Amino acid sequence: MIVLLGVPGSGKGTQGQLLAEGGKCRWLSMGEIFRQKASESQKQEMLKGNLLDSKETINLLNQELEELGDRPELIIDGFPRYIDQAEWLLSQHMAKKIKVSAVINLYANKEVVKERLLSRGRADDSEQTISNRFDAYEKNSLPATDVLNQGGIPVIDINADQTPEAIHEDIIMELQKLDINI
Repeated sequence: MIVLLGVPGSGKGTQGQLLAEGGKCRWLSMGEIFRQKASESQKQEMLKGNLLDSKETINLLNQELEELGDRPELIIDGFPRYIDQAEWLLSQHMAKKIKVSAVINLYANKEVVKERLLSRGRADDSEQTISNRFDAYEKNSLPATDVLNQGGIPVIDINADQTPEAIHEDIIMELQKLDINI
């Protein structure tokens, strides 16, 4: 599994799709899983820019992984977002239930991602929601990345202010340095 993390609007979904294009990997977007499988009350919370709690998130992810059964290498974007989710993922990795090859952290300037998010026109992309998500990323997701790194999983920082093509090239180059070919 390759984990794609980053502030909302950093291009996780775009990069997940690009990495999966070669056919060796399958891309899973936690945002898409939430939009498809979350309850109405969970969806209302997400529209406010709030994240689901870890138990709900892990349950939804587990359901998706069970449905996939035997699967090719996975690229997952948007998980983990909290320290306890990172600890769960690390425990699954250590128990050899899930192999996490690397974490790709897409970092970007707040104004760049705000512009991107407002231009995509999704109902859950208001200025307040974007601000809430950015704050949640800095408060929760960055420390979760540290947990994985301290657990021995390589974290690759990529500048996501660039074009999608340049970001993709940087990701491929950094993965190759780790002998991860996708």
